[in-house]
Amino acid sequence: MDIFKLFACCIPVKGFTNYIICDLQRAEFINIPEVLYEILTVYKNKGISEIKRNYDKENHRFIDEYFEFLENNECGFWCDISEIKNFPDLNLKFECPELINNAIVDIDKNSKHDYGKIFNELDELKCKFIEIRSFDILRICDLCEILHHTNNKIFRNIDIIIKYYKNIENDINENKLFSEFTNIGVVSIHSSPKNEKSFNDKIVYSKKVIKTCNDCGEIDIDKFTLNIDTFTEAQHFNTCLNKKVSIDSNGNIKNCPAFNYSYGNVNNGDSIGKIIKTQEFSKYWSITKDHIHICKDCEYRYICSDCRAFVDDIFDKPRKCNYNPYAGKWE
Repeated sequence: MDIFKLFACCIPVKGFTNYIICDLQRAEFINIPEVLYEILTVYKNKGISEIKRNYDKENHRFIDEYFEFLENNECGFWCDISEIKNFPDLNLKFECPELINNAIVDIDKNSKHDYGKIFNELDELKCKFIEIRSFDILRICDLCEILHHTNNKIFRNIDIIIKYYKNIENDINENKLFSEFTNIGVVSIHSSPKNEKSFNDKIVYSKKVIKTCNDCGEIDIDKFTLNIDTFTEAQHFNTCLNKKVSIDSNGNIKNCPAFNYSYGNVNNGDSIGKIIKTQEFSKYWSITKDHIHICKDCEYRYICSDCRAFVDDIFDKPRKCNYNPYAGKWE
């Protein structure tokens, strides 16, 4: 056996300066040198003896070390040429049957949302993932009143972002938040005096202050998403806007709450379902990272959350990203 085959979930990605292998099963990436990227792509499915013939003899030792590195990191396995056909590459086609896959509902002290209407419409659209984000203090008992409108809906996961107040975790326990609403994923508590996790990491305290929808959009390595769904979606669509709808704190229907323009308002009776079916609403969905200036040269482009709100042009790199792919470092 002289062919090293990467596991299908381990996919090499080229940046301008740096190169990585994205392990979509273990949700991690590892940095690799340019030569190893070349070996894994240009000489894919070639035997090690054939690979070495393309390099000077003094580099053969390094080639052996590269494959030892891949073995130690459990990135693949050795096989014969006759076995290659039994291990096809991962199909990077992306399919999502829902008209809308994810939604954001923003709330502040002046919001007058009709939550029944909002969540009924999102349910009809087969939306799977919801984020409820409150900028001002929202008591857990009041949050529960909102969440009752999500009962018996198709929503697979509901993440909560809520402002800190004293004894908030006691209120979460007293209202049995996680047992009453079993599809809640994570409750993130912003403007907190501490950075801490509790309740098996389902409650996350953060000192970060979130006053409006403009306090988002940061690109950070800790916010990268490594899984098959995101990686395949990023090949064909924009991971920030694709199949996403947002209701801002005033009820405006937008692609993203931070966008300056809207397509209607739920408080005026406008239909989310009708709006999202228009060509105008979905026109940015297909802007992939490979279309975006600077981002197209970044090794992280298929695992990055992206942001289309805080840009000078819709095809520009996010203003809140401090990574320079040409220098290969965070600045």
